[in-house]
Amino acid sequence: VEYLRNMGVAASLTVSLIQEGRLWGLVTCNHMKPLLLQHEARQLCELIGRLTSSLLGLKEAAQVARERDQRKVALEAILRRIQVSGNPSEGLVQGSPGMNDLFSVSGVAADLSGRGQWVTTGQVPATGWLDGLVDWLALHRSDEVFHTRSLPTVYSEALAIRQTACGVLAIALPKGDRSYILCFRPEIAQTVIWGGNPEKPVEELDEGVRLHPRKSFEAWRQSVELQAAPWKDWELLVARELRASILALDLQRQFLQEQKYRSEIRAREEVMSVLSHDLKNPISSIQLNLELIPRLASRDALGRLKGVIESIRHSTDVMHRMILENLDVTRIEAGNLELELAEVDVRGVVHETIEMFRPLAGSKGIALEQVLPVEPCTATCDRGRIFQALANLVSNALKFTPAHGKVSVRVNPCGPERLEFRVEDSGPGISPENVEHVFDRFWQAKESRKQGSGIGLTIARGIVESHGGEIWVESRLGHGTTFVFTLPMLPAASRAA
Repeated sequence: VEYLRNMGVAASLTVSLIQEGRLWGLVTCNHMKPLLLQHEARQLCELIGRLTSSLLGLKEAAQVARERDQRKVALEAILRRIQVSGNPSEGLVQGSPGMNDLFSVSGVAADLSGRGQWVTTGQVPATGWLDGLVDWLALHRSDEVFHTRSLPTVYSEALAIRQTACGVLAIALPKGDRSYILCFRPEIAQTVIWGGNPEKPVEELDEGVRLHPRKSFEAWRQSVELQAAPWKDWELLVARELRASILALDLQRQFLQEQKYRSEIRAREEVMSVLSHDLKNPISSIQLNLELIPRLASRDALGRLKGVIESIRHSTDVMHRMILENLDVTRIEAGNLELELAEVDVRGVVHETIEMFRPLAGSKGIALEQVLPVEPCTATCDRGRIFQALANLVSNALKFTPAHGKVSVRVNPCGPERLEFRVEDSGPGISPENVEHVFDRFWQAKESRKQGSGIGLTIARGIVESHGGEIWVESRLGHGTTFVFTLPMLPAASRAA
């Protein structure tokens, strides 16, 4: 009231314009002389305010729909490019119509992989600054679509590049914390003219603190900085639509890749089944004929053929084992590895494995030992498959351990629910660049290319993971290698029962 008196106003009428429960604007009518409006006039003003609010809402909704429709062509073109592009980030950013046709922006940076591989267009900050902004967004913002017209006020590092990135629209994609689409707007410095100084000083009075309204209404100019053009509601809707569409395309691509992969696995499984069936018959025939030779040949001839017979027997055993291993790999990849689960004290499995390889270790001058707990170590597992996995690991350790070296197998409880197996050797170790590949199918380091088929470790991993366990390797060059895997341990209550 004091403020109005300072302006010389004697009567005032204000009509509120409300949008979605919030004040959108005011219609203010002033009179320089006292004026009393009748009840009907005040009701009519209130009705006009409600009608105007409704019309404003309809007008804004129509504008949003119109803007979205105008951007629909650009959005569809961008999505088509992403779908066919080998690099989705390039498909998003490069080409026409582009992101500038979708949003009114000065620059765009995109990294849909989340690996810091930025693709940019227009005026954007340097790559190092983009990485810093993503770090800040990942730490401080959980919004799927974050927007601000004044980034330096919330992120002080942006003050130096406000002419390029004062306004930011950041679209997060769920491929990790670093997968983002960043749209930038520059700072727009402007001068705002007020009807008087908008600052309201506080005047101390005896009865307490109160606001002291303006008494001067001369034009007052204010320079506004650190602000870009605001992001409109329809732009935020389009941003969310773009995000949802990219996620849908990514899911579709993953589904198609999975279908293709499964189709290839099924085809390979069928081929391997046919090959194994066709190869097993002649191999079995050769093995049967080998068994007949001692009965049919004379003692002298048998003496001369002994080496040949052993060589053929060894070759057929190797071929038979290779067929079974390839079948196992195919079943593991297809998720069809069958398990016959039972309660097993794994100490017996370790002991059996050690005894099987003891002659080979002795012939190579390698010490082979087992370190087992005194108490039973019971797990629910397929005994034959765990024996197979352990045998592959021990065989691999013996293969790369030099004479007078040592290979040991240890079993220990790892917490209340897991058993840990460790196969340690004193061999040359594995170089860091090769560690991540040791479980890959058919992969072998250059220095060991002629020492096996390259699928034993793949099978071991498949067996362990099919039991719900984990497997990994610990190695340093010159300090040996340790393969470690875990199995779910049968709970103590179940063992007691």
